[in-house]
Amino acid sequence: MFGNRGLTSILSGKCNGRSIHDHLMNGRITIRGTDENNEPFQRIVMIKNGEVWDNKLQHDGKSVHHIVYGAFESKRGEKGREIVHFKKGSGTGRHGKARRHEKIFGMKGVCHSWYKNGRLVRQKFIYDNKKTAYDYNAFRKTCTIRDNAGKILYEITGVLNGRMNAYFGGHSVFHKSMTDWFCDAHPFVVKKNGVIIYAGQIKNQQRVGKWVENGKIFFYERGVAIPKKLYETPPDKLDPLKILQLSNAQLRMALMAKISPEKIVEIGTVIHKDREMRLYDIPKYEVRILRVQCPTTKSYYFLKVPKDSQKCEQARQWTFHVGTDFEKPIKFAVET
Repeated sequence: MFGNRGLTSILSGKCNGRSIHDHLMNGRITIRGTDENNEPFQRIVMIKNGEVWDNKLQHDGKSVHHIVYGAFESKRGEKGREIVHFKKGSGTGRHGKARRHEKIFGMKGVCHSWYKNGRLVRQKFIYDNKKTAYDYNAFRKTCTIRDNAGKILYEITGVLNGRMNAYFGGHSVFHKSMTDWFCDAHPFVVKKNGVIIYAGQIKNQQRVGKWVENGKIFFYERGVAIPKKLYETPPDKLDPLKILQLSNAQLRMALMAKISPEKIVEIGTVIHKDREMRLYDIPKYEVRILRVQCPTTKSYYFLKVPKDSQKCEQARQWTFHVGTDFEKPIKFAVET
């Protein structure tokens, strides 16, 4: 849209009611005048398919700012002319526009992507028949995706994963599988025909809470799928001793995290401490419990160790078969 003809103030936006506008799909706009410092300037803008692709600002016939979207940006500053090239894998300050012909959901079209400092701030996909598939603004958390006949395919809520999009060819976010559409740190929902088919949230790189996958409902605690009944049971109603007797280590860890480690103290005694490790003795229980912490996720795991264990590190080494398969303690340079 171009043209502000009539008495419309550029600074205040006030209009006498006689301004009009024209749609410019392809062409060139040249604006000449003086700026707020009363210095002469010239701006030349090239339009392709109704979009700005080349934008140049000149003072005294010299280019002070020139951006060709998807190609380069140059500025004239105190250090002279500075250029940022918009090439795959290069530059940390990339911003501008990219266009890519591709297919989504089996239908051909053109994906338009807008970037600011490498971040995807908007993406719009237009099918070859000029129908819009979606117009996603990164500052909104809802988006509707349609097919090339205008029928709604999906209704989504969440933050789309636009990370590194500028450096991997400007693909449509939706050209990937549904599991890769969203940023992990935010909850998301995908509806089809008004029915939730995919929903969930990830914290600390682990699935948490209620999830929906292919229409089926799952419940997660610390990334571990647990039965609905156990998920909905209040922590104070869970029996720590019964949980410790579970054979599945991951399920045991998840449920102990749900009731908190302090519950073990209530039924046992800490006989040794070593950094984050704790060695518990539980009356009338045939083994002792060693609490260790995962360096990556910071989750606590509760491991069964021999009843005669006296020190945390001794018990931990036993879990690596030291004393049976290995004679000497195992040392780790880095633990992950």
